[in-house]
Amino acid sequence: MRLFIIINILINLLILSSCNINKLDKIDNRQFYQYKDLYSINNLKDEFFNKEYKSYYIYLFKLTCIYCENIKSIVLDYLDSNLDPPLYFYIIHKEFDVSIFKESSNISKEEKIKESINKSNLKDIYYLCCPSLYLIKDKSLSNIYLGSNSIKEELTKYKK
Repeated sequence: MRLFIIINILINLLILSSCNINKLDKIDNRQFYQYKDLYSINNLKDEFFNKEYKSYYIYLFKLTCIYCENIKSIVLDYLDSNLDPPLYFYIIHKEFDVSIFKESSNISKEEKIKESINKSNLKDIYYLCCPSLYLIKDKSLSNIYLGSNSIKEELTKYKK
């Protein structure tokens, strides 16, 4: 009888240990999630203004950015609950990635945003900081949201 109880306990432990952590509630385990490859952009230059949707977001971030990490759950929640407008990701890896944008100047961020609005070429818009969220409508830039607070405010307005 004692052997039966020990075998039964071992079998139950094996069954429990085989549970996949990713199948647990995603809200409680958000820190284990990575950005979804399904919505990523592979070539920023070619894909920034060329998605098939009338309006969409492009989220630029760095893996080493603490502000990007701080709003990761907001961005993933948006993907989980809303895909209209859809959101695409691009990871900034190196300086080359940002060199395809308009060269920086000494004007304020607000002026850079104003200059960039309604443009449809990356050489006509600025890369300003990380994280940043670009709203594209009708194949041109409609707005830029800079920093985690601005992005959080924009994405949570769609929350159901």
